[in-house]
Amino acid sequence: MDPRIRHVADIPRVHASERAERPAVLHERGETTWGELDRRSSRVARGLLAEGFGRGHAVAYLGKNTDAYFEIFFGVAKAGAIVVPVNWRLARPEITYVLEDAEVSLLFVEPAFLSQIDQLRTRADGLAKILVLGARSGDLEDYATWRDRQSDEDPRLPCEPNDPFIQLYTSGTTGRPKGAQISSRALFVAREMNEATGEDFARVESDDVGPCFLPLFHIGGTRVVLDQFYHGAAQLILPQFETGPILEALEKHKVRRLFLAPTMIQMLLEDPRARITDFSRLEYVTYGGAPISLDLLRRALAVMKCGFVQTYALTETTAMGAYLPPSEHDPDGSERMRSAGRPHPGFEIRIADPEGRFLGPRQIGEIWVRGPCLMLGYWKRPEATAEALRDGWLHTGDAGFLDEGGYLFIQDRVKDMIVSGAENVYPAEVENAIASHPAVRSVAVIGVPDDKWGEAVKAIVVAEPGIPVSEQEIIDFTKRHIAGYKRPRSVEFVDELPIGPTGKVLRRELREPYWAGRDRRVG
Repeated sequence: MDPRIRHVADIPRVHASERAERPAVLHERGETTWGELDRRSSRVARGLLAEGFGRGHAVAYLGKNTDAYFEIFFGVAKAGAIVVPVNWRLARPEITYVLEDAEVSLLFVEPAFLSQIDQLRTRADGLAKILVLGARSGDLEDYATWRDRQSDEDPRLPCEPNDPFIQLYTSGTTGRPKGAQISSRALFVAREMNEATGEDFARVESDDVGPCFLPLFHIGGTRVVLDQFYHGAAQLILPQFETGPILEALEKHKVRRLFLAPTMIQMLLEDPRARITDFSRLEYVTYGGAPISLDLLRRALAVMKCGFVQTYALTETTAMGAYLPPSEHDPDGSERMRSAGRPHPGFEIRIADPEGRFLGPRQIGEIWVRGPCLMLGYWKRPEATAEALRDGWLHTGDAGFLDEGGYLFIQDRVKDMIVSGAENVYPAEVENAIASHPAVRSVAVIGVPDDKWGEAVKAIVVAEPGIPVSEQEIIDFTKRHIAGYKRPRSVEFVDELPIGPTGKVLRRELREPYWAGRDRRVG
């Protein structure tokens, strides 16, 4: 670790002193050098402090990937505040909940998402300040004007590496998202642990260019970007995942590494432009969220001709856990191709039974992980934190086993979470949205196999007698309550749901017919 970089705030300072004229951020209007990024982030910090938003205050960002986000990101760090990137795909009530739960003091928002915060703007106890990334909107000041009023003198406040720096919202089984607080130290230790594998895929060079298209409200997007920035590499800003711009970037910027969900790999290969794209500089594709099928791996190897790396990780582990290196990716198939790999150096993975006893090889239980880059806890959720973090172990809620060589095999989920296209969906969130429909007596939501997304959300509904309702009506009803990726793709009507002795719906029993004959019960 570079001893000069102890906190996220130190990244632009160090690189501005060494490579001030080198690009830090590439975007559609040109580039932002390290010197400019350092000065602009200092202005953001000065502006936040002048508004009274410093150590411990939550500052949110609602928008897609932009170059301005990184000025804000590092500015929040220099002010000692906490950055809260908000998932722009959420429905209005969900966004409102996140902003209120995080007790956000100031919000930076792209114009396209202003309608999503109308409710907060009209309330007396709403946000203290809103700045728009673009032209001034009504009574709201634009970000650039506000930023450029400030001094670019770095405040140089003492920032503790173990203080919370970023708060990422991850859904919960109760249907209410929880803010996982992560420190600068955890982010940097995670980077060190990845490099400690000794694998070439973890190597970052200062002249690399990394396409930034993963959502920055996810830990995966944040980690990929920070790992690059730590070494002084540049980021090419792409607002979101789109196959065309990514394929173009591979050739134009000689990209060495990509981080993709298997769904994204499939979409890239299905783009006709992939057949004429020069992949010769691409060395590694890291993927997570779901295993890669042998068919997709073979097609990807034939087209991309690079190494593939699988990761198993959570927001709460700062995107660390287990990895399956390129050498273990066998296009002919092997038992370990079905695994999530082995633990990262410095990480421990154990399998425990319901009483907390550790199990032996090939015995299925809950996956527990322990390491130096776990989250600090859930914001304002002491009970949930105590349940997840016990005696230094994070209880993941995933079920699986370890083989004799310590390779991790995921089998199921203890807590029913669905992963669809690398997005986490909890049944309780979807059930709550559906249950308020007057024609619904009861509902259960499960994940079923989907060739493109890994898992698809399916609702099992018991309708009220005498009230007609259709599948499409149920799906459309959820639009006002939850994000599009959480909505059910199919609805099945049944006479009754299977209920266990404690009165709970037996989702596992509902899922069984769809997953029968598969190695895993999850995508």
